[in-house]
Amino acid sequence: MDSHKALPVLNFDRARLDSIELYPFKEVIHAGLGGIMAGHLEVPELGKNPASLSAHVIDNLLCRELGFRGLVFTDALEMKGVSQNENLCAKALKAGNDLLLAPRNLKRELNGVLEAVKSGWLSEKEITEKCRKVLTYKYALGLKTKPHVQISGLDKRLNRTEVAELISRLQKAAITVVNNTGGGLPLDAKLRGTTVLNIGKPSSGLEFYSRLKQYLPLRRIMATSDSMSAIRKELVNSQRVIVVINSNDYNKYKPMLEKLPDSLPVVYVYLMPLKTMSDMEVCWKKAAAVVLGHTDELEIQRQVADVMAGRAVADGRLSVAVSDLFKPGDGVTMSPKVSRIYKPEDYGMSSAVLKGIDEIALEGIKAKAYPGCQILILKDGVPVYDKCFGTFTYEKSKEVEADNLYDLASLTKPTATLLAVMKLYDNGKFGLTDRVSDYIPVLKGTVKERITIEELLMHQSGLPAFWPFYKKAIDEESYTGAFYRTRPDAGHHRQIDTRLFVIDHFGYKKELVSKVFSSDYPLLVSDSMYLHRSFRDSVLQQIAGVPLKDRRYRYSDLNFILLREIVENITKIPMNIFLQKEFS
Repeated sequence: MDSHKALPVLNFDRARLDSIELYPFKEVIHAGLGGIMAGHLEVPELGKNPASLSAHVIDNLLCRELGFRGLVFTDALEMKGVSQNENLCAKALKAGNDLLLAPRNLKRELNGVLEAVKSGWLSEKEITEKCRKVLTYKYALGLKTKPHVQISGLDKRLNRTEVAELISRLQKAAITVVNNTGGGLPLDAKLRGTTVLNIGKPSSGLEFYSRLKQYLPLRRIMATSDSMSAIRKELVNSQRVIVVINSNDYNKYKPMLEKLPDSLPVVYVYLMPLKTMSDMEVCWKKAAAVVLGHTDELEIQRQVADVMAGRAVADGRLSVAVSDLFKPGDGVTMSPKVSRIYKPEDYGMSSAVLKGIDEIALEGIKAKAYPGCQILILKDGVPVYDKCFGTFTYEKSKEVEADNLYDLASLTKPTATLLAVMKLYDNGKFGLTDRVSDYIPVLKGTVKERITIEELLMHQSGLPAFWPFYKKAIDEESYTGAFYRTRPDAGHHRQIDTRLFVIDHFGYKKELVSKVFSSDYPLLVSDSMYLHRSFRDSVLQQIAGVPLKDRRYRYSDLNFILLREIVENITKIPMNIFLQKEFS
């Protein structure tokens, strides 16, 4: 709210006032500032009277508590925020102001001050002290003599390089990304179909467009009131729209902007002061992002374009509320480190179709297949779907969030093996009901002969969850006693599970394990540890011989070991080479 029109209210507690609103005053008082203006504001935490008429604010808080000894000015007393008060000047002086600016009726206010002195409400001593204080400052500032202003060279003395640089820094610091709801900023140079709609003079906003066009493909439309339908058609057929506003003339285009489809990402860029904007609630509610440049100066137009392209920092914040949408202090920090959020439509996909994943994820949580999850879909290396569901545990201790860290175990299964299987299935290389033994002959003639590929994928093959393949590589003559213990003892300190410890000293079979890579020992286990190429056949032989369990769901690594074998037997090349060939 503007105090020219009404009395703004700051409904903040003292802790907030001390940390934000009063903080700059503390700093400038400490630095020795000679004058402070009291604004026309209602601050319930500091009393009922407007701050400019409040002895509690000026005399107690400003002068006594904060220790200010300089001149206190009122804001213009003709402003509607306080002008309705009677004896306005007398009240302002009583509150602690030294200089009263622009009362509406000077004669009436002078009479009011005189009456206040006569009645004793104001004392002559108070008036005298204020006059002496003002005269002291005038004397200290050299105003006892009429100053001579040298007109020639005045412009050069005022417009110094350091002044221009300061103004530039302040204007850039004021650039504010009010919101980035759609995550469309920074803009992606790879995405096409961006239209810039310029509302204002043809020349205004051109610098912004020219700068942004250096970073990504654009087309520009100048708004004209006699071509609304044509403009709307152009915008609707775009992938995204940037509306650049630098004129109060934008009101006539609001109905058209408000009717743009909700699915169309629209970014509003204002190259004009915030106080001149009005009635943009409907547009801002639907906006993918709102950027305030506050001015159409060329340097700021370029800076705003750089911010939107992810080439510059913007960390400005709103100084006033904007309707009920945004409050003072709102804003989003943008920098080259910020990643944009992509929409499926950016890559020819449908948000509506992908939304069906939500139901599947929630169904799995309801069925207690898992307590929570994060689902991420990449298209051309870009995230087009990234959502979190549920909690860490079934006890709902902590919700799953996008920045949670995960144990990366078993990622090879879905990101490599499953991907290869899906690709071969799409290419018609096998059917889900095909028997695994048709592709892995070692399983023929065993109880596993009838297991299908679908059962492997669904973890319903009957294979056990785990099998100790590594024991085949351990030299049983290299140790004595039991290899495992459920508790640690003098010879068992290496813990490999909750209640499982292995013997401290043992060796591997030399014919199966080598410290050096070679054609005979190509299978890397860890640093300086390689398995003989025959060990792979040993794994398959062991799987062929393990006893089967029932066909209920049982997560098993053995299923995916067999799936990899199927992939390589079909493609005749290692699975990593197949994946690289198909997806890189």
